Amino acid sequence: MRFLHLTMILLLLVPGAMGADAKDANVGPNDLRDNPNLTTYSETESGQARFVEGRLADNIALGEEIQATHKFLREHRGAFRINSPEEQLEVRRIDVDELGMRHVRLTQKHQGLEVIGGEMISHITAGGVLKTVNGKFYDGIDLDVTPGIQSPTATGVALADLESFFGTGDPDSPELVVFPWEERNHLAWRLFIYSSTPMGRWEYLVDAKTGDIIFKANRIMDVAAIGTGTGVLGDTRDHIDTDSNGTTFRMIDNTRQVTSDPHGHGGQMPLGNIIQTYEATTSLPGFIANDADNTWTASNQAASVDGHVYTALVYDYLNHVLGRNGYDDNGSNMYTSVNYSAEGDNNAYWNGSQIVIWSFSSGWRSLAACPDVIAHEWGHAVTETASNLQYQKESGALNESFSDMIGAAFEFAHPSMDTPDWDMGENGIISGSSGFRSMSDPHSKGDPDTYGTSDPYWIDVVGCSPEYANDYCGVHTNSGVGNKWFYLLSDGGTHNSVSVTGIDVANAMQIAYR
Repeated sequence: MRFLHLTMILLLLVPGAMGADAKDANVGPNDLRDNPNLTTYSETESGQARFVEGRLADNIALGEEIQATHKFLREHRGAFRINSPEEQLEVRRIDVDELGMRHVRLTQKHQGLEVIGGEMISHITAGGVLKTVNGKFYDGIDLDVTPGIQSPTATGVALADLESFFGTGDPDSPELVVFPWEERNHLAWRLFIYSSTPMGRWEYLVDAKTGDIIFKANRIMDVAAIGTGTGVLGDTRDHIDTDSNGTTFRMIDNTRQVTSDPHGHGGQMPLGNIIQTYEATTSLPGFIANDADNTWTASNQAASVDGHVYTALVYDYLNHVLGRNGYDDNGSNMYTSVNYSAEGDNNAYWNGSQIVIWSFSSGWRSLAACPDVIAHEWGHAVTETASNLQYQKESGALNESFSDMIGAAFEFAHPSMDTPDWDMGENGIISGSSGFRSMSDPHSKGDPDTYGTSDPYWIDVVGCSPEYANDYCGVHTNSGVGNKWFYLLSDGGTHNSVSVTGIDVANAMQIAYR
């Protein structure tokens, strides 16, 4: 993720150092612009540091990550415009990766309320060097945090609005937050409303002073698109982990638990956690796929077979290749529903708690036949729980692109299951072998391969207000830039007159994941 961000920095960086502006005076001057210890420096148009890399601090012992991060931000408060890191940034978590690097993620707070989109991250090497600090801090927030309307009123506003164009749903408990949006800071109630028919995971931000809806979006993320059995393409699956209740075999896999490993999968799921596949029909999650003799060969079972097998292999891939215990690194349950027919055909979702594979229409097969699609959807779950890239504009395009990277890397890691290629979802289309996105040649599918408006396929995010109708400012289109980057890093080639030597898909995925 950092490497893609560096590419964007090189493209966006304004030549020359910007002088001190009026905001610098509030917390002191920006002393990082000409710091000789930095190898990379990037700032916003207003002169606020957003990405710094170099030898920022040394000898940081285990357990001192938070103090060291606070100290650096405090010493350079003028550069980041953070008055008091200890008061304005709350530690969300510390991640340790496979190279021993420690990553401290801090969430911005204003008078105890989360500032949506405000986050700073520090990256410390295994040798104790503070290497990188990056993120977005909203400075100058001056907002009264006393709501004018209470949470039940905000929930009612959101429910009434949703019912007017979409349908009913079940709301969660609203949270009072600060929401920077379109050059203004709003005090807002933030809530999610869930529905299964039609499928919805709607995020609402309701102004806590006026009751007006500031923002709404369906946060379901989609792609545009031991038993034996037969998959969608007619392939024999000779290892399907199932469970029996004494009379019926069900697609419940408990063999990835750390305390239950009868088949040598080496899983790390906690006791009781499972991988489970449903037949959805018109409602979610549907009924657990079942069979009388553990031989899953009926035509209506093919999508369940592939969905179950591929999801289990995605868990194994995350666990053994990327060192991640499932999509959230906690070994949580992994649920897959197939043949969902209540809303349409030929699509797939991650809905915040499971993946959903739709039914299929004439000329199509179930997308459960596509290992890259199954891995893509679980890739959204990884991104949501690891970096929480907002699903709109450039961060949304990166979100989609990282899912395509995981989908392609998973497919290349399982050549005996499917012929690896750089098309996404090609197995779902009966006529021809081309998918709905190409990572090697994004232009062939109408997607950009170069950042910015010089590429005729780039969706300009400047001045774009994200909504469903514009694909949240082109998240499925602009993902082509990250996809092309990943292809070049993997296979090499010449692009924009720059020649690249590939390092192989497996190595490229390690970089993208870190």
